[in-house]
Amino acid sequence: SSLLAFSHVLDAVSKEQAQSLLSGSDILSQPAFWKLGSHSSVHIRAAIYTLTRSISLQSPSSIHDEAAPDASKLKQASALVFGGLGDKDPAAHVQMWEALLVLAQAFPSALPSVNISKAVLPRLWTFIKSGAYGSAASSFPCVVPFLGLCWNAMPEDERARLHAAALDNVWLAVEVTQGREAKEAAVKCYFECLLDGLSKSLARGSASEHKLLTETSGLSPCVAAVLRTEIDPAYPKEALQNSIVRFLQVCCSHEEISSMSPAIVGAFTRALRASEVLSGPANCSVKAARALSRLLCAFDPTHAAAKAIAAVPAEVCALLLPVCEQDDTPVAAQMALLSTVCGVARHWGLAVALNLADTSVAAGATTDRTAAATTLLNTRLVP
Repeated sequence: SSLLAFSHVLDAVSKEQAQSLLSGSDILSQPAFWKLGSHSSVHIRAAIYTLTRSISLQSPSSIHDEAAPDASKLKQASALVFGGLGDKDPAAHVQMWEALLVLAQAFPSALPSVNISKAVLPRLWTFIKSGAYGSAASSFPCVVPFLGLCWNAMPEDERARLHAAALDNVWLAVEVTQGREAKEAAVKCYFECLLDGLSKSLARGSASEHKLLTETSGLSPCVAAVLRTEIDPAYPKEALQNSIVRFLQVCCSHEEISSMSPAIVGAFTRALRASEVLSGPANCSVKAARALSRLLCAFDPTHAAAKAIAAVPAEVCALLLPVCEQDDTPVAAQMALLSTVCGVARHWGLAVALNLADTSVAAGATTDRTAAATTLLNTRLVP
């Protein structure tokens, strides 16, 4: 289209030449030009996003001179790109995000000129929790950079809930997105948002970082999801586990965040205690315990990152051992759970004491079970 052709020309020439080309035209003064962002054709919308990006890069003064009082073109350009968050066709999303990020960076007054809380964030949250309408893999990497721009432009009193709200909505996206690539993009976005929120909160001395970890947002839903990964194939098992490990490693390399180890441990243990999976049917408990074991054994106990969850392995053993000891738990499930406990204990160098009661179980079964458990403990645990 002519819009794309003009964009390619602007990208190919120098900024001085681009300025000269645009100064000879009044196209940017025409309201109809900026209304192309709501055109029924996705190709037209994608093209106008691309052209807006090119103008913002090559001839920003054609849209707005920060020293000039007239901001009418900037307001129209801002309405176009920020309104693009409501575009439900993934075919235009790459171009929309490029235009949005470039415009917001090129014009520091662009975001403050609109009501971020009422005009921008509601669209962003809907976009995110809808799984980016099918463009998660390309759209979610842009979320945290845009949140940073919003953070800088927002009044101080409106910043506190920004990342917490983002986490809530990105987690919804983790649950609704379809396909491995999309789910992994959502998981990665979640942890990037969590780290970004922690860093910004700590930098300004706010206590809101504790809320990110200890309330509904933060690690708790992630750990709870890890417990479900063996049961519900909809959850991206490897992406969740790897992201939690990387997140804790980054936390421990950050001097200030590492001091929050108690809050991190609290998030883990709360998720464990609240999980209906661990306390549910034996087969579910076994699968969930195995998923959790893989997560905990992904850590090198001698690594600095281990201190962030140092109390969690013992908590896991304390939660699972009673299930192993219950006489009404099937023997096969007891042995599987005990194997998991021993694996965690061995990896973290913990001592495990097992008490298998002789009551209400046939003598032969009790003897066999006790012998098997003793053998398992002796072979799986390091003295």
